Amino acid sequence: MSGLREKSRHSKKKNNIRLIILLVLLGLSLSVYFVPFGRDKRVVDSSGDRQIDTTGEMIDFPAVADLVFLKSDSSVIRKIRIAEAKTEVERNQGLMYRTSMPEDAGMLFYFDRSEIQGFWMKNTLIPLDIIFLNAGKEIVKIHKYAQPGSEESLSSEKPAMYVVEVNAGFCDKHGITEGDVVMF
Repeated sequence: MSGLREKSRHSKKKNNIRLIILLVLLGLSLSVYFVPFGRDKRVVDSSGDRQIDTTGEMIDFPAVADLVFLKSDSSVIRKIRIAEAKTEVERNQGLMYRTSMPEDAGMLFYFDRSEIQGFWMKNTLIPLDIIFLNAGKEIVKIHKYAQPGSEESLSSEKPAMYVVEVNAGFCDKHGITEGDVVMF
């Protein structure tokens, strides 16, 4: 009889261990489900052009080139530093999840062909001016003060091959209008 009790106690211990393992696995799978992937919380440092990710690492704004806004008579309106979005992955990410962008910066999106383009502000945390350019780099449409998080499609209305995103109010501040030209 004592051998039977010993076997029963051993069996209960095994079942308890299995239950604990099952609960741990269930907890891990639920945490994976509820923790959003691809979103890191970033805060801006005092310079406004760098961000700190959750590990404490500094992230610079990825500006790689200059872009110049010109009037039709070729007089310079304003020069900015730009980050580039050339691949589909880069275009889809754009400026999403950024909490700030330097005043003299922007992002330039390249497309393979000139056609009507549409942008939205889903997962974009800062208001933007969205500037659509045709193949000749002339501004064909500007959407000013695009609202963060909006899923409304903002259309170029005319064929566009490039799009520039800058901080909201940039176009008004510098007098940038449709018909102006961009050089990069």
